[in-house]
Amino acid sequence: MGLRLRACTQLVLDVNSRSAEEIFGYPNYLNFRSCMTLFLTAAPDHTLFKDTLLKYFDGQPDQSILDILAQQRS
Repeated sequence: MGLRLRACTQLVLDVNSRSAEEIFGYPNYLNFRSCMTLFLTAAPDHTLFKDTLLKYFDGQPDQSILDILAQQRS
């Protein structure tokens, strides 16, 4: 994953005392979760994306994205 993507993700991860919804607003915080799910799937060795899902979404990826990816693989 690109350096700027990782840097921006780290900036969001460094925010304290705010939820993803407070940072991005609705519905953009849902898009953020979808993106983190995609990036984690594409680059599972980058723990940054997993850490972000853990912090802001209780570690739960966007299931609808995982379902779409599973359909694409079959």
